[in-house]
Amino acid sequence: VSFSSLKIDKNSAKRILKFAIPGTIQGSVAHIMNVFLTSSVNIFPAEVIEAKVVAGNMDTMLSTVIETYSHVSITFTGQNRGAEKYDRIKRSLICSILQAVTVAFVLGRFLLWLREPIITLFIDTAKYDSDAIVHYASIIMNIMINGYIISGITQSLAGFIKGMGYSVPTMVISLMDMGVLRAIWIFGLFPMIQTLEFLYLIYPVSWGMSALCYIAVAVVICK
Repeated sequence: VSFSSLKIDKNSAKRILKFAIPGTIQGSVAHIMNVFLTSSVNIFPAEVIEAKVVAGNMDTMLSTVIETYSHVSITFTGQNRGAEKYDRIKRSLICSILQAVTVAFVLGRFLLWLREPIITLFIDTAKYDSDAIVHYASIIMNIMINGYIISGITQSLAGFIKGMGYSVPTMVISLMDMGVLRAIWIFGLFPMIQTLEFLYLIYPVSWGMSALCYIAVAVVICK
């Protein structure tokens, strides 16, 4: 290897940054808004805060699985786009959506069915009221887990759009729905309706808005 010969290929770097920068911004916005949501939870009793942590552990199990469909959709769409097999792209998108929704529903039912014994594994009964934590964690889980059915559609569509080479639209939609909408919800609406249920409804609402926007973009791309 001759280090003096190593250099950046401008065309490759440009293509990489075309996808990397919007993806980075998109992910950053979601995590920043999660920080603000966590700070909003702090106004509730200690049992609610503990319930958020417990529910978050179970939420991660499902979110990791659903987010995988975005990565798979990107890969499969990109490969078939390069091979100009557009019929396979459409079929794979439909299959991805159906699988993501089915997995979200089935795995979600399983987690909700076992929520009480799983929740109690994470509770320090000597420090907190276990019944209260189970109650609050169940509220969060019901909203989040049912919302992942919508998220399954969103993730599949986002992967399809990126795989077709359109990374900027997904970034813009994410900024509007995951950023602006959640900011309005947390800082504008939540102070007027300070309930745990209302606070966490921002997830399925923003996912639903994203899904509608992604569907519109996907329809335009498929024409």
